[in-house]
Amino acid sequence: MLTIRKDQFDAMDHDVRVRNIGDIIRKAFPDACEQLGSALLTERIETGLQKAESHGITELSEVTRFVQLMFVFGEDFDAADWAATILHWTDVANEFKLQALEKRAEEEIGDKQ
Repeated sequence: MLTIRKDQFDAMDHDVRVRNIGDIIRKAFPDACEQLGSALLTERIETGLQKAESHGITELSEVTRFVQLMFVFGEDFDAADWAATILHWTDVANEFKLQALEKRAEEEIGDKQ
């Protein structure tokens, strides 16, 4: 009988998450992903996973949205005043935080055009 330890299972789960997020990011940002190459893309996704988790965002769909915002605004977008304020809201579900981040992101992009 094959036994999989928790750390092995967690590593497999992590790899699947990175791959799934990567597939979505490649479709959304094909040119940027091509310029980065596979290794740097994976590194950037890993950074996004860590940052999302540091904000309590762990659901795959929500993490993916967080990483997409990171691709648009840079790896430290969560430190921008507007993003940090939203991410520090208490007693608010992550889904609503991400909706607010995305709405504000649209405004930020509109202001720059």
